[in-house]
Amino acid sequence: MKHVSYTLADIARRIGASVVGDASILIEGLASLQGAKPCHLAFLSNTKYKSQLAGTQAAAVILKEQDLADYQGAALVVADPYAAMPTAPPIMQ
Repeated sequence: MKHVSYTLADIARRIGASVVGDASILIEGLASLQGAKPCHLAFLSNTKYKSQLAGTQAAAVILKEQDLADYQGAALVVADPYAAMPTAPPIMQ
């Protein structure tokens, strides 16, 4: 199986997101906030998981603009993180 990765900029274009932070970060897959590794993209769509933002090891997180204040890392900002997932690259699905 061929190893595929995408930059945050690539994913942002695909899902219509704004990039906060380094747009050249390489992403190799999708994971939960809690289970993410430094090569993963995580997403926050349910506020009950907001407390996991501070401890995630994800390279970046897909989130709403109102959640940016609670996260210091690279992010892809969208209106609805859950709705953005079906338009993500194949490694994200």
